[in-house]
Amino acid sequence: MATGAHAGADSPAGDVLAHAARDEAAVLQPVTDGLHCLALFSPADQQRITRWLALFPRP
Repeated sequence: MATGAHAGADSPAGDVLAHAARDEAAVLQPVTDGLHCLALFSPADQQRITRWLALFPRP
């Protein structure tokens, strides 16, 4: 996972996330020629995922 704010501009993640907003989060997958973005989540998406994960009991 990476965000536009934390991916270095000269890194493979930065190349993939060049079009993403700084507060969007991405699930990245390594491929032969670098990385591929599997999913891009807006801040609202991230909040929904966080609330959904909070429903599961912690060990």
